[in-house]
Parts: sequence; C-alpha cells; structure tokens
Amino acid sequence: MTRQPTPRAGRTREKILAATTRVMNEHGCNAGTVQIAESCGISPGNLYYYFANREEILREIFTRLEADLEAVLRTGDHEDIDASRLAGFYTGGAGVLWRYRFLFSSATEFIARDPWLVSEYRSFSAGSIRQMERIIGRVIGLHGNGVQADTARIRAIAENKWVLWIAWPRYAEMGAGANGLRPGEFARGLEQIFSLLAPYITDAFGRATGAEVHRFVEEQTLDDLV
Repeated sequence: MTRQPTPRAGRTREKILAATTRVMNEHGCNAGTVQIAESCGISPGNLYYYFANREEILREIFTRLEADLEAVLRTGDHEDIDASRLAGFYTGGAGVLWRYRFLFSSATEFIARDPWLVSEYRSFSAGSIRQMERIIGRVIGLHGNGVQADTARIRAIAENKWVLWIAWPRYAEMGAGANGLRPGEFARGLEQIFSLLAPYITDAFGRATGAEVHRFVEEQTLDDLV
C-alpha cells in the first residue's frame, strides 16, 4: 500500500513520478522500476518505500492525466467560445498529450495489464468525449454554418476527434524514423483533429481558429509542451 507522504516524502514521490513519466516517454513499457530508480538517483529499495510496484506509480500518473485534461476541456455553463478559446482546447490538449504520451502510444501494453486502469481508462474516455460534445455543440450553436448537426452527429464528431487524438502519438512516432519525433509532426495532429469540425462552422470562424492552431504548430517546440 502507498504510504501517506510527509512534506519531505512528498518531494521524493514527485521526483519518482516525474522520473517515471520521463523514462516511460523515452523507453515505453520496457522501462521498469530499476530504470526509474536510477533516473531519479535513488535505490530500488527506496522507491519501493513510496510505491509498492510500477503499477501503483502508473495509477497515480494516470490520475494526474485525467485531472490535467479535464482542466483543459472544462467550460462554464454559458461560456462564449470564440476562436482563441476554441484553439486553446486544441493547444492545451496537445500539452497534455505530449506530457503523458507513453500512456497513449503504448496504451495496450500499459493499461490492459491492470484491471483498475482498464476501468479508469474507459471512464476517462467517456468523460472526455462528453466534455468534447459540450464544446462542439456550443461552438456549432454559436458559429454554425447551417449544416445539420443533431445530437448523434455531434456525438460522432466528438468520438472521432477522441480516437484521432489518442492515436496520434503512436502514429507520429512510427513515422518519425531515426531522427526522432519532430515538434511539427506531433503538433500537426491538432490540424487534423480540427478539420473534423470545420465542415460545421462558418468559414470566417474556421479560418480564425485554424490560423491560431496553425501558428501554434509552426512555432511549437517539444519543450514548450511539457
């Protein structure tokens, strides 16, 4: 069982969580607790004082992923979503996706091994899609071009966006080759995801939002996403 952290212990726990995220992003599911301990400069025995095993670490990281994305997608009940705000959902989501990319590029390897993560991932996906539905519905209501988009269509757009979003890290990494993943190729996924909404909004609003997303892609470095 995970020990309740004191302030000093809390710093060590944070160090372990940061090291795990870094190592997993670099090496995927091949990284174990020995590698994690080495990365943060402690012994494996010291790591086990704070976490019983790798699965326990991954559960806490996944909980943070959920909170970070929920914060990006959260909207007020009557919030007016302009082009900058809509672009912010995409760019903020890119930061979360990059920070925790190993949980998506190697989702089967990590999540399927732990029943808790399987259940949590399903809930996470369903909740995120619902948040995206609210955003999409509001955007079409405010900036729609008259193309029919009923509840079922909005649901389909949200689900398609989600599938593309979670699949992009693996797709981008597979196409990166020996030179490694480039910032533009990773961030380019934002433009692909945004394109799913473009047929339902006015040209002016689409251009304004697309320009902000494109500017982000052009200027992006991977360090900015962390």
